[in-house]
Amino acid sequence: MRLEQIEKVCTDVGIILEALPENIKNIEGIAVNYKGENMIFYNPQLEGIQQLRVIAHEIGHHVLKHLTQEKSDTVREIEADIFASVFTAMSLFAKTAAA
Repeated sequence: MRLEQIEKVCTDVGIILEALPENIKNIEGIAVNYKGENMIFYNPQLEGIQQLRVIAHEIGHHVLKHLTQEKSDTVREIEADIFASVFTAMSLFAKTAAA
């Protein structure tokens, strides 16, 4: 899945996707709600499957409503990792099936 396709998925579910400034190197991605807007900021230096995994993880936080739930950080991170794994696997399967 290319970045353009990921951007479309985000748009379809109401998430704004933005690259972090290049001088921020120690953050892979972050999901936030700012003034009512669901947003994901990702590190543009990530490539390929790593970039997809990070953005899918952050989409998971939004889709699973982690920004408004009272769950432990550990539970939220595990759930977002599971979401990202399924999302990534399905996108790879779709790519393989289309070839």
